[in-house]
Amino acid sequence: MTSFPSLTGKDLLVALKKADFLLVRVKGSHHFVQHVDGRSTVVPIHTGETIGPGLLSKILRDCELSREQLHEYDPIGFRHILRAMSLLPQFRNMLAFIDSKVDGLSMSNNSDRNIVSGTLFDTANEHAKGICILLEHHLYASAFALERTLFETFVRGAWLLHCATENEVNTFLHKDKIELDSKEKLYFGDMITAIESTKNWPKTLSEIKSYAWNALNSYTHGGQHQVLTRYNGSTIGAHHDPEQVDEVIRFSAMLTFLTFTAILDISNTKEADKYAIELLSQIRTWCFNNPIP
Repeated sequence: MTSFPSLTGKDLLVALKKADFLLVRVKGSHHFVQHVDGRSTVVPIHTGETIGPGLLSKILRDCELSREQLHEYDPIGFRHILRAMSLLPQFRNMLAFIDSKVDGLSMSNNSDRNIVSGTLFDTANEHAKGICILLEHHLYASAFALERTLFETFVRGAWLLHCATENEVNTFLHKDKIELDSKEKLYFGDMITAIESTKNWPKTLSEIKSYAWNALNSYTHGGQHQVLTRYNGSTIGAHHDPEQVDEVIRFSAMLTFLTFTAILDISNTKEADKYAIELLSQIRTWCFNNPIP
């Protein structure tokens, strides 16, 4: 059975009002609602707190509503929770799987290249966990803002591991700069192109960078995209489209998978291929828009 999502009392109250439950009185944080046919319940509203699954089940029993029926009323924010709940547990399980395999791994050698890239991959993995936690708590603006940082951190790590010269690795390590030996400026897109060429990857990351970079920047730097997704013409709040949330989860998972395989590449484990195939089999039907043949 699918577990109920975490949501605030305010979200639930909006849904119940759309289901023709009327707010009849308020006592402290407790909001008493009643339907014209006599069904009634109490919804507690505490700022910053979500309703536990047990209490949510009781409230729905009181109201004689199923989760699916509540979903039909589509309150602000609730539909995003229900849509995302099918992917978020799988993303969370993916991260737990990675932790179980990465814990205790050591690097094949302690070169500066491995240390620098490994540290960035570990940071990217932590960013992915942060995105998952933020989405679970319906903090969509912050989750979306972190997406570019996850993308950049993985790409930097991959470029330093697969493409940079020893001197370029040293420059990054000691000067905190991504700079070519020729002193030419290296753009983010150039790093992606170099990685895809060196690893013989399809141009997926380049394509994502091409169509999504402006949006990623806008979310990260408090630009127009943050404004448009938080104001629906009448209220300010989380009004992110469910498809956008799904896309963030999938993109985060894809980057996390690449990060995991990169960590395996620099580790001394003999089970790298086994772990990568095992994880891919778990995520292939939901991480990508279409299953991988």
